[in-house]
Amino acid sequence: MTSSFVRTISILSQLSYHINANAEDFGDKFVAHEGQNTLKVVAKAYTIERIDWDEVSDKMAKVVGKGLVDKSFAASDSTLFR
Repeated sequence: MTSSFVRTISILSQLSYHINANAEDFGDKFVAHEGQNTLKVVAKAYTIERIDWDEVSDKMAKVVGKGLVDKSFAASDSTLFR
C-alpha cells in the first residue's frame, strides 16, 4: 500500500467517526431521509478471497450516491484509491 492510500484511509476513517458521533448534526447535509437506511449491494462472490472489490466499490458508490442530498459528495467510481 502506498503512503497516500494509508493517509487517505486514515483521514476518511476519522471523518467517518466524527460524522457518526455527531449524526444528528450532519445527517441533513448528506441524506434526505431520517434515521438509518439499509443499503444493498449485490456482487459476484465465489469465495471471500475471490470477491471483485473494484466491482463492489463501484456498486457501493452508486448506491450511496443515490441517497445523497448534495450529489457532489458522490464518487463517480473507485479510482480514488488507485
